[in-house]
Amino acid sequence: MAAGAILGAGIYTYIGALVTAPVCLLITWLVGWRQGQRSTKAFLAPAAGFALVLLPFIAWHLVHPEQYAGQIRMYSLYDPSELNPAEGAR
Repeated sequence: MAAGAILGAGIYTYIGALVTAPVCLLITWLVGWRQGQRSTKAFLAPAAGFALVLLPFIAWHLVHPEQYAGQIRMYSLYDPSELNPAEGAR
């Protein structure tokens, strides 16, 4: 659970962590699976830690939806006034 929480905390540090932190969580699960950890708890604990740390992040973005567009503009990823997030990801 602590490992998942640390990965979740990384989301607060840099916009690239929005992609890399979930990928690292998947890698954590794969490594556990390869080491013989087959219990549900071994997979739910890191996911729960990850999700718990992200609750304030999600709540803040729901209250301040303009922040997402501001971050996208700041990093010049795409024009959020022209594209929605799914189109921008493409």
